[in-house]
Amino acid sequence: MKLIITAEEAGGEELMRFLEDGLDASWTISVRPSGADAAGADLVVMLLDARGEDFTVPEGPGAVPADVVLVDVSPRSGGRREISLEAALKGSTGAKKVLLLEDEKDRRRAYGKVLDLALARDEGGKMPEDIPEEVLEAVRKEAVDGRLACARAQALAGELGVPIPLVGRALDLLDIKITECQLGCF
Repeated sequence: MKLIITAEEAGGEELMRFLEDGLDASWTISVRPSGADAAGADLVVMLLDARGEDFTVPEGPGAVPADVVLVDVSPRSGGRREISLEAALKGSTGAKKVLLLEDEKDRRRAYGKVLDLALARDEGGKMPEDIPEEVLEAVRKEAVDGRLACARAQALAGELGVPIPLVGRALDLLDIKITECQLGCF
């Protein structure tokens, strides 16, 4: 399995070390400059730094392909900017997941999501062992056309007696999108 991290400057080394600790030797992980060719990769993670005034989103649909985009952002300025940045990056990279990182907690959560996605792609979609099968089954059952409303996902966590982030991980791994987002928990 091959995972490529494209990053501005040296930002990809930390993520690479994190992933090396969680993945077995069947994975080859490399860090390349932003915009580098990632052909042949099983998973492509793009790291961007949007903290500066000169940040621009890559142009055109699929201009720089990625499965996941992690973006360092300045302290959050509010929903509209974040929503438009996320939409623009999804359009220009084809990524299904764009995660904005403001602090260390966001970074750890995002790195964990990347690890989960890599593990799910390994061995034909094997799910991490710490996600109970009943959670995965409930999420599959509730989703309609690959989507689940935020309020329903939160209620499902309560019904199952599990933390909301665990349901969020199951949604990510099963490639189910949250709709009608209320709090940004997922």
